[in-house]
Amino acid sequence: MSYRKYALSLTSLAACILAALLITAVPVTTAQQDSEERNREAFLAIVNEAFNQGDVNVLRRLFAPEFSNHSPFGDNNRDGAIATIEALRAAMPDLVLTPLVVIAEGEYVAGDVLFEGTFENPLHLAQMVVQPTGEPVRYSMQSIHRFNQDGQSVEEWLTWDNLSFLSQLGALPNPQAQTTDPESVIRQFYELYNAGDSEAQNALWADDATLTLINGTELQGRDQISAFSPGHDQIVVRNLEVAGAVLRWTSVTGGGAYDLEAVVSDGKIQSMHFR
Repeated sequence: MSYRKYALSLTSLAACILAALLITAVPVTTAQQDSEERNREAFLAIVNEAFNQGDVNVLRRLFAPEFSNHSPFGDNNRDGAIATIEALRAAMPDLVLTPLVVIAEGEYVAGDVLFEGTFENPLHLAQMVVQPTGEPVRYSMQSIHRFNQDGQSVEEWLTWDNLSFLSQLGALPNPQAQTTDPESVIRQFYELYNAGDSEAQNALWADDATLTLINGTELQGRDQISAFSPGHDQIVVRNLEVAGAVLRWTSVTGGGAYDLEAVVSDGKIQSMHFR
């Protein structure tokens, strides 16, 4: 065989091998892309058709019979998950879920979804019945679905800030709600300080409150007190004593221990000073 014929034969063989590889590789990649897009569309259908339009029949088609849901409410099967969605829509007729981010990867689809609605009717949950407030409810939730080869979700992991959600429903006391009990006011004052929630902490001062610092400097009024920043060390309250509206305690920080006294009236701190 001549060199020219040999070279042509090798070229033809290489072309055949490359063509074969392309023929076998392209359908696999395309199939995976099609599967991910199908799963992504299923995720959006759950949000738009079931939640927003109220067509729960789509869930019986897109949730596999063995579907399981894991959320701050606990674990649920397919029927339980559908019942929860129906209950939410009945309680909030104007309920709208807005997908902010949706990502499909393999058999998983993850989404960040904004939940918005007005709490107009009683909310019947497995754990409780919550009476309506007539107020808007708004929070962000994160959902991850795992789909099978038939494009049905077999499992979902769902999370949100449950404390905020239940507080908006009125099912729990507002964590920033003020109390009139003097001892509770002081303890809440330091809990908010340690949590870094200066806005809620400053709301506990009376409008005309006074704060006398350890060096004798006196701050007058909530605005002036709110502008004062003592630092960011965590504070532990010890030996809290209550005598009517007057409270005495020791604040322990990384820098030492300090004795303080305060007057609390009508749920507000009227004055505070170092002893």
